[in-house]
Parts: sequence; structure tokens; C-alpha cells
Amino acid sequence: MINNFRKLLNYQLSILIYLVIRLLKASYRWNHINQEMKVEADKIGSSGTHIFCMWHCTTIPGLMSQWGTPHQVLFSQSKDGDLVEFSIKKMGYIPVRGSSTRGGLLAKEQMMNGLMNGVPASITPDGPIGPAKYY
Repeated sequence: MINNFRKLLNYQLSILIYLVIRLLKASYRWNHINQEMKVEADKIGSSGTHIFCMWHCTTIPGLMSQWGTPHQVLFSQSKDGDLVEFSIKKMGYIPVRGSSTRGGLLAKEQMMNGLMNGVPASITPDGPIGPAKYY
């Protein structure tokens, strides 16, 4: 009974998170600079793709700026990650679950496979526990 309640609560929280992200996206204005660097990065690799890196503190705006461009998005297998997965999928991204402490090897293999098949990847090199803006 408690487990079903928890699943329902997580689902409702996931929907709320997604709706907040949609509202934020509607209020943002984007100015993409140095787009030629992305084009050049796509030319370098044999699969014609790139890895999009952002600091952990800028994950939401970073992903919002790429909305509509399918990416693999790496995030943890934690309970927090369960809440994020719904929003990731609704935004059109491909969730890849893993971290340095849990599921990292499988996540790396999934990301590499996607990259070799032309699907860009999104990562946060600094991770949630820090140190912030350091990799």
C-alpha cells in the first residue's frame, strides 16, 4: 500500500517538475553563440555528433536550450533520478541512468553506442556532490 502511494506521489511530482520546466522554458529567451563550434564538432567525429557538457547547476537551462534536439542525457540511478526521468523523456531526450558509484559502466556503454549511432550526449562533468564547476 505504501509502495503504491509512493509510486503515485513520484508520478505526480514528476508531472509537476515537467510543468515547471515548461513554464520556465516559455519565459526564457535564447541567444545561441558560437554555433559554428557545434557544427565543427559534429564534423570531427566519424558519427557526426558531439557531447554537450554543462555544469550541474545549469542542467535545467542547459537542457531547455537544446529542447527539440534529441540527446542522450546521463543522470543518476537514485530516487531523485526517478523523478527526473519523466521530464527527460517528455522533453524528447533519451535517458541514460548511471553514475560514478552506480551503473557507470553500463551507462558509458549506452552513451558510446548512441554517440556511434549519431545521437549526441549531454553530461554534467562536475556531478551533484561536487566540487561544483570542477571535473
